[in-house]
Amino acid sequence: MNSIDHIGNRTGQAARRDRMQSGAAKMTMIAVTLAVWLLSLAAAYGDTPFLVQDMYPGGAASNSSPGGWTQVGETLFFAATDDVNGRELWKMTNPAAGVVLVKDIFPGGSSSSPANLVDVNGMLYFTVENGGSSAPELWKSDGSEAGTVRVKTIAAVASFKRAAVGGVLYFTDNGDSSGLELWKSDGTETG
Repeated sequence: MNSIDHIGNRTGQAARRDRMQSGAAKMTMIAVTLAVWLLSLAAAYGDTPFLVQDMYPGGAASNSSPGGWTQVGETLFFAATDDVNGRELWKMTNPAAGVVLVKDIFPGGSSSSPANLVDVNGMLYFTVENGGSSAPELWKSDGSEAGTVRVKTIAAVASFKRAAVGGVLYFTDNGDSSGLELWKSDGTETG
């Protein structure tokens, strides 16, 4: 190897080493920037659990027992109990703003007991019961009071199984003389 080749080879190695160090420095800067950003988010929003809202004030004996959590878009739907409406459908879109009653389906203290919540193409479907005084019903909600409506009376909430496929709700029901069968709904009484 002559001296010119040796110098050129060393120069190439040095250039590669400089590029690698420059790349590593950039990656370190990106990592530091990301870490600072994440820490500022944690400081702004907190990383410790907090009570969103006491929906049923009165201590441990009075609790809202929220459940049936189902996300539809940016909205979290769930069933919960309060001392005015009974067990009804609630929603939350922003924890800082708290939770909102979607609709008192059976007004007053009579609970509708929403259950079997499922997202079908951005629409919430769920079942309700009224303490045995009415037949179980399939309902849907767009998150507004006016957009929370009954779809159909069904026969058996206890055996209700559901799935959303291609924008259609499929469910089991014992709605006619054929026994427990597979049904579907497009959100209308007849569909």
